[in-house]
Amino acid sequence: MLINFRMLKSILLLLTVCLSRLSYSQNYPEYPHQSANIALVDEFMSEVNLNCPEYNTAEHKASVLERMQRIVIHEVALSMYPECQLLSSASKKNKCNPGMSYLLDSFDPLTFNPLKYFFQYSDTESIYYRVDGKNYIIEIKAKN
Repeated sequence: MLINFRMLKSILLLLTVCLSRLSYSQNYPEYPHQSANIALVDEFMSEVNLNCPEYNTAEHKASVLERMQRIVIHEVALSMYPECQLLSSASKKNKCNPGMSYLLDSFDPLTFNPLKYFFQYSDTESIYYRVDGKNYIIEIKAKN
């Protein structure tokens, strides 16, 4: 069977797109991990929405809980996965609490408040952030 140049070009383009998607959405091996601490959702919301109580509603809380359930914090060696974008590169929410602290030196996965950041919550693929200089990777799982 003969394959013409146009067909070969299409196959190569499709292969390139598929491989690039694989490398972007790779799954990290199972390491010790934990979910975001949902028990602290009220404290997290109060901290982030300090001067905007209109955001501390039941509707907002339901949305926040749905997003928090998609967050997993993996403990991995610092030398692994250097391609991860750094947590410090994520946009910070400070409209309602400009004095909020974002110290990463004392990062604690048990008290980490993911609401402080404008994370990307993709419906189709997991997104990863490495905590700067720490042995933690924050995974935001795909919605599906």
